[in-house]
Amino acid sequence: MTTTMRRFISRAAMMLLMMVLTAATTWAQTRESVSYIDANGNEQTVTATVLTGEETVGKWNNIDLAAGWYVVKSNISYTDRFAGTGSPGTINIILADGAEMTVNVSDNPAISPSNRYPLAIYGQSSGTGRLTVTSDRTAINPSGGLTINGGIVSATSTGYGNGAIYANDKPITINGGQVTATPGENTNGIFTEGTITLGGGTVTSYGGYDGTVAVALPDGYAYSDGSGNTYANGTLTSAQKSAIAGKILNVTPDPAHFSQSGDEYTIHTATGWGVFCDALQDNDTYNRFSGKTVTLGANIEVTRMAGSSKHDFCGTFDGGGNTLTFNHGTSDSYASDEYTAPSTAASRASQQAHTSSGWRTSTSTTPSTSPAPSPSSSPTTPP
Repeated sequence: MTTTMRRFISRAAMMLLMMVLTAATTWAQTRESVSYIDANGNEQTVTATVLTGEETVGKWNNIDLAAGWYVVKSNISYTDRFAGTGSPGTINIILADGAEMTVNVSDNPAISPSNRYPLAIYGQSSGTGRLTVTSDRTAINPSGGLTINGGIVSATSTGYGNGAIYANDKPITINGGQVTATPGENTNGIFTEGTITLGGGTVTSYGGYDGTVAVALPDGYAYSDGSGNTYANGTLTSAQKSAIAGKILNVTPDPAHFSQSGDEYTIHTATGWGVFCDALQDNDTYNRFSGKTVTLGANIEVTRMAGSSKHDFCGTFDGGGNTLTFNHGTSDSYASDEYTAPSTAASRASQQAHTSSGWRTSTSTTPSTSPAPSPSSSPTTPP
């Protein structure tokens, strides 16, 4: 056997061994069914590959992730850059509650799949999963775009680059979670030549925002910067972008629809009634309005009932001399204030009902003088 033939056989054997090892690594990956919260706040389930912190480092010292679903279930850390590989598609990472993924990279952006691989980050029901990314370049730099739907995401750039979070000319969308971007000197926290859409969650961008910034929250809500300023849906002006730089933005009711002054709340529009209904479901924040007064600030027409058997209204409802018209199907048996507490809700002086084309209209004239009828089981104070 010639020397050339021996070398050929040796190389072929080595290649075969590498293929077997690669296949073994792929087969060793653990895939599990996990839950996550989607962009609309709904819980979904998907089969995802569990990230362990021991993924293979490939070409150019990258950890290459194929398009698909991954989950972080424990505390894991990396010092190598993340990139994409294989067919184009979104790389989806779920941050399980109580878990943390830490990426700390030097001389490269830390998480930077190419424009073939958009990056999406999700949390679970409690939203306590964490992604902490640090680099002396850009921390999170998915050239295909970035969507954050949940979890606690912290991106820090300690040197130069295009900011802590940068998506080239692709969109950056934040629908939920807690996002903090801390840039190096003379750069922005969140930057794209596309559009930055703030659609939910708590967002802080030290160094500000570079690119078009649009607020796209559910109707009736706005962002508050903690300084008395609110930002409703629409594209922010340059002055507004400057004003929110470094501020902690939290979602709050839009005062044009549902406003608060101390222990007094006012419903200004039908959209504001929807915010009031949402608030009744949030016992932790509003405590069912116990000890508070809610005033109807205008004549409005609604189709949604306020409260439920476990989220009843325990404050004082002042009609303010205005009219609340409630439209609902004939199969519905509840009025708009069905679950208000009997000793505290001053809402209706009269109610008229009639049936027309399958719909019943209940009109409540509310001079704030008489208590509304409600089930005897409704408590007057939270249990």
